[in-house]
Amino acid sequence: MHAADYIISLTEAGKKEMMQWASYDPSIPIGVIPTCTDMDLFSLTSEEQKKNSRQNLGISNDALVVSYLGSIGTWYMLDEMLILFRKLKKTYHDAVFLFVTPTKKKLSIRQ
Repeated sequence: MHAADYIISLTEAGKKEMMQWASYDPSIPIGVIPTCTDMDLFSLTSEEQKKNSRQNLGISNDALVVSYLGSIGTWYMLDEMLILFRKLKKTYHDAVFLFVTPTKKKLSIRQ
């Protein structure tokens, strides 16, 4: 940290934690890049809205939905997420993995 010009954390909690480290230099600013959903923009607050969203996406009302919101790439452990989902499908046969991402639609995934 001593040679850094700027530190970036993905959460306020991470920033607070780093500020407590003995190696932290208070003269180096720490910025936070929020990585959560703005629920004022993406809120499904009523049962009717949830039902309509499932219908629009072709997801049954009884299906377990596992969702991923954010970018997809080599840094985001996609292989591990898909392995976990494959295991989950053994118990929840109608489970759906819903990706909400700005990543391009075509992505090469190893089988």
